[in-house]
Amino acid sequence: AGTLERKDASGWKTLDHLSQGTGMDHVLNRNEEALTLTAGQSRTIEYRMRLSQTNRPGPLVIEADAPAPHATDIHDMAKAEWHAAAVDFNGPRVSTVSTTDLRAGTTPTEFGFTATSPRGTADLRPEVVVSSPYGLTEEDIVLEAKSGDGWTPVPLHDDCGALTATTPTGLEAKHSGDSAEYLFRITTTKPTQHLPNVQVGARTGDHLATLQYISPR
Repeated sequence: AGTLERKDASGWKTLDHLSQGTGMDHVLNRNEEALTLTAGQSRTIEYRMRLSQTNRPGPLVIEADAPAPHATDIHDMAKAEWHAAAVDFNGPRVSTVSTTDLRAGTTPTEFGFTATSPRGTADLRPEVVVSSPYGLTEEDIVLEAKSGDGWTPVPLHDDCGALTATTPTGLEAKHSGDSAEYLFRITTTKPTQHLPNVQVGARTGDHLATLQYISPR
């Protein structure tokens, strides 16, 4: 979500859309951007992009492609990549991600993390994102959050191929200033050799934290 613009003689022109990259993005505005270069000639083309606040901060790779007129695949184009980062200075940060022997199976395994928010913890909500390349669905996974002396089930919902859980406020296992510590546990309801990939994050209002991976064993 956001805008992509290209500079021409009249100023900045908004292009059709800003996509996440489907592998064929170089075709989208190809005819309009076509230009002819003689041997040894070069041309500088300027772009600028604005990300919507609905995007989560994190690493960002921007790729520039220059296909030849006869190009039919990636072998007929020049390519360059720029590794950048999207940063939300008002968003929460996740740190101290811990796990107690995270393994695949029907025995619950616990993991925890600390979230710190420059906006305070009043509206701080922890997030857990679960994804599996092995066909596990929300019916196959039980996610629970530590609440007081017990465990509270946390529902997962499908979000673009991943299972996401955003828990309510007030689930802090420990609280200190602008930081809160959370404890979760995950179980697969059927035997499997593969535990889903687990990422943790947090949000305060529309501000999101960069997701952090928990590596399964």
